[in-house]
Amino acid sequence: MARENCLYNLLDIEQFNWDSSYWDTNSKEQLMIGQKLYFANCALNIHSIGFCVYFNKQLVKDYKLTSPYELMENNEWTIDNWATMVKSISLDLNKDGKLTEEDLYGSLSEHHNTRMFLYASGVRATTNDENGYPIVTLMKDKDKVVNIYEKVQDVFNDQNYSYCMDCSNVSYDGYNNKWDYLRYLFTQDHFLFHYQSNGAITQFADMESEFGVVPFPKYDKNQEKYQTIYPYNNALFALPSVISNVERTSKIIEDMNYYSTLTIVPAWYDTLLARRYARDDESEASLKLLRENCVYDLGLYYDFGGIRSKVLDANMPKVNITRLFDSRKNYVETEIQDIYKDFQVQK
Repeated sequence: MARENCLYNLLDIEQFNWDSSYWDTNSKEQLMIGQKLYFANCALNIHSIGFCVYFNKQLVKDYKLTSPYELMENNEWTIDNWATMVKSISLDLNKDGKLTEEDLYGSLSEHHNTRMFLYASGVRATTNDENGYPIVTLMKDKDKVVNIYEKVQDVFNDQNYSYCMDCSNVSYDGYNNKWDYLRYLFTQDHFLFHYQSNGAITQFADMESEFGVVPFPKYDKNQEKYQTIYPYNNALFALPSVISNVERTSKIIEDMNYYSTLTIVPAWYDTLLARRYARDDESEASLKLLRENCVYDLGLYYDFGGIRSKVLDANMPKVNITRLFDSRKNYVETEIQDIYKDFQVQK
């Protein structure tokens, strides 16, 4: 829609106060296309938090592990410490001599979860240049990317400690799909960690033990802040260019954004998260932290040349991300050029 000139450039709308807290500054800065902004995030969009790490508090206690909350407080919530925690838990609960979904693991994972660790560590598929157009930066710090990828894959590929949702052929009678069933097993204390967007919280309402919510771990202690990638299939705000009275519409939007920060957003945190489901103040603090530190990447959303689907989210047991990226690089760069020709001719 943006390529076909069907959306307003939001920066041209005088009624929008971009300095207000109800507009997500990160989305404004990172979703620019040639100095124009066609979509952004704001308080109207209640699902405006990126991916989170859920953990089982009881398993932390049972195995005498350091809580991720305490690790965060001491600036020690890193990939290495996360990996150590995952590899602390593995148990054949039903004692049948094999590990299945009915047993106990340190992690419940999907093939695209590695991408979330990369973005949490500051890696981006693309970054806008000085003209507002994306350039490929996935391998800007190649050694760092490879190091993260190998560490995370080492954990996820170890079937003694990590249960793979994609690899599973589990029966899910009575559930919509195997992913819903396996998330149910997370609520039944079968996994220490699970990785999902904030929308999954409602699925954990009847969890046997209490759970906590934290950001994805930092690359190391020197990393300045926690951050999370905003999902490519979540909503963003845009205005169709067919609106006849832009001034009137934008005033309404601005007022709704303002009042949402006073009513809807606090009620969402207070009722849905902190009191009813997550049941602790630390989880609420984590979610507010993630709401303020979302990462937006046009390369991820457009999937230029398959940079998301065929590189970052490659569903293989063992992946050499360097070779995978090198094999797609020309496709990625070519598609960026083709797509952005349309934007460059817009007036």
